Amino acid sequence: MASHGDGLIRGPRSSEIRDRQEVRKGNDMSFGLYAIGFAIVIGGLIYGAILAHVPGHWIVVGAIVLVGIGILKGVKATRQRDPAA
Repeated sequence: MASHGDGLIRGPRSSEIRDRQEVRKGNDMSFGLYAIGFAIVIGGLIYGAILAHVPGHWIVVGAIVLVGIGILKGVKATRQRDPAA
């Protein structure tokens, strides 16, 4: 909010709000896109582990851990942040 010399405090102009939304829109990535990319990475790691003859139960454990990490990172990367006051 800004004071304009007349003693009144006014909020941001609509053009300023629109500019902030456009900047934010360009930086956002959908969670679905992030999840698809992470699933491809996990699939490649599983395939590599199979080729390396890693026991199946360890592949499952590793995949579960990676899915959990992927969800946490995906939510953090794609959440909507509150605008600064």
